Amino acid sequence: MSKLIAVSEEVYDELSEIKDGKSFTETIKGLLEEKIKKRGTLKEVAKLAGIMDRKDVEKLRKASKEFRRNFKAREFTSRGPHGSS
Repeated sequence: MSKLIAVSEEVYDELSEIKDGKSFTETIKGLLEEKIKKRGTLKEVAKLAGIMDRKDVEKLRKASKEFRRNFKAREFTSRGPHGSS
């Protein structure tokens, strides 16, 4: 059994662009499944949130920021990372 829904022209145009030969139903279902997967992941993260107290979270945040600030990409050549064959 199908149901009739109304969407704005903007939403219709966006769905039309991403449906890639699939029906609108399949496209919307795929988008909903992606959202559910992400929500499940967020729920898992939320479960872990109670493990660390605020001080630990702040320490982790600072360490992560420091790591990103000090990170340097290595240059690779066709002869290897140190220029030798």
